[in-house]
Formats: sequence, C-alpha cells, structure tokens
Amino acid sequence: MALAGAAGSLRLWAGGCKSRRLGVFADRLTLPPGLARSALPCAPGGGGSAAPRCPGRGGSGPGRAACSCGSGGRAGRAGGMEAAEARCRVLSIQSHVVCGYVGNKAASFPLQVLGFEVDPVNSVQFSNHTGYAHWKGQMLNSDELHELYEGLKLNNVNHYDYVLTGYTRDSSFLAAVVDIVQELKQQNSDLVYVCDPVMGDKWNGEGSMYVPKDLLPVYRDRVVPVADIITPNQFEAE
Repeated sequence: MALAGAAGSLRLWAGGCKSRRLGVFADRLTLPPGLARSALPCAPGGGGSAAPRCPGRGGSGPGRAACSCGSGGRAGRAGGMEAAEARCRVLSIQSHVVCGYVGNKAASFPLQVLGFEVDPVNSVQFSNHTGYAHWKGQMLNSDELHELYEGLKLNNVNHYDYVLTGYTRDSSFLAAVVDIVQELKQQNSDLVYVCDPVMGDKWNGEGSMYVPKDLLPVYRDRVVPVADIITPNQFEAE
C-alpha cells in the first residue's frame, strides 16, 4: 500500500514520470537487464525531466545546501553539508521489515531510482509485516523520534521538500510526526506532506483495524489538517 499509494502519489505530484495510474507504479520500476539508471525518463540525465521537481524551486533554493550524509559516494564537508546541486529531499517515516517489502523498504529504493534523496526513519522494525500469524520486533517511540530529529537539526540537515509517512502503531509517535511536519513547513512553506494513513483494510467484505484504534482520532484531528496528499484505502476513508 505504501509504495503504490503514498510513494506513487509523491512521484506523480513531483511531475516528470508519466505514470497513468498508481496501480502500475511498482511495475514501472522493474528494470530490464542492462537498462542504465540514466535511461529512466525521470532520472537525472535521462530523456525526460532532469530531476524531480522540488516545490518552490527549480534547482537549489536560496540558502539551501545539499546534504551528502555519505550517500552517493560523495564526501561531505564538515557538518555534513556540501555546496552541490540540490536534489529533492524526502523525509520518509514508515515501517521497516526484515522479510518482505512494505513501508520504507518498499518506497526508498524506487524513489532513489527516480532521483529523490530519501532520508528514512523506521517507525517500527519488524521481522515481517503484521499480516503473518507471528511477528516480532521493535517500535520507535516519540522520544526516540525527537532525538533523531534533533540530531538532524544540530547538523542543519533538516531541510526537506517532501515528507512521506506510513505505518505506525503509537498515537504519541504519530502526534510527534505532526509536530515535525509543522516545524518543517515553517522552514519551507512549499513542503509537500504525503500521508498514507495505514490503519486497516477489508477482507471478504468485513473491515478491521490492524493498528490500535487510538490512532484514528490523531489521523482525523491532527494529520488530515496538515497533510497535502492523503492516500487512504476504501476502509480507511470510510
């Protein structure tokens, strides 16, 4: 859901790739053998747009520097910053699983292939998704999320064009996400917040929640008012 929903919406919102519908987003990222990344229509140097379109800026923004953070083999300057051409930066706060592909494990690589700079924060780290009979793992709490974000702030690398959020099981964690989004929007009024409100689904016509029910009022009262794009399934919308 996270890949075909929120991440797919982010790619379509940014422009460049001409996906006809969200349902085929994942299929379009399966590259034939030997196909270079630069051949993608929306990859830098490809046949289409030079890079994903960042809100409110055509290239590097005023007072902005691209954060290397060790990615792409680029050596960063002191403080983790470098004076290079800025790329669209995404803060992705979603789940991670060891076995399978959901959340950040499903969304990060496709977005990177499409030219986005993705900074993942794993809301949970589970052995597998919760649709299995058994699952084990850990959840990031709100204090730990704030600690991670504080580290970004201290190094002045908390500058984003998009925020993408998905699965979480803790209402206080979700409320902390909203606080971070609001702070980032104060820094960048053009920031786009894409939310996949992962709460439940229907099976055989019967809907059920697979996260604690106390998340619902947080999504309704706090997340929806600040989200620019929201991608619920039918059950979640109802």
